[in-house]
Amino acid sequence: MTSAVCVLQHLHAQSAYELQVSNLTRCVANLEDNLRQTDDDKNTLLSDLTAVRELCSRLEGTKESLQRQLTALTIDKEQVSVDGSDKKHFLMHLVTKKCFL
Repeated sequence: MTSAVCVLQHLHAQSAYELQVSNLTRCVANLEDNLRQTDDDKNTLLSDLTAVRELCSRLEGTKESLQRQLTALTIDKEQVSVDGSDKKHFLMHLVTKKCFL
């Protein structure tokens, strides 16, 4: 093998290595961009998750408050119904008694 052929082979190998290094550098840069984007997405999702948890907590509190109000209104309605029934019976008793007088 002549030295000229040897030099050409080394130049070709060097060129191939430089191309590989360039491709790897570009791949690493793309992976770093993907990693940054993924990290940004993760942070956005964590923020959204926190907001959803806070909303769920507030909704649960509102639900419990509304359930208490509904229970109180149901008790009031039953009391009014009982009071009305008692008054109706009392009036019927008076009317019946008056009719017999």
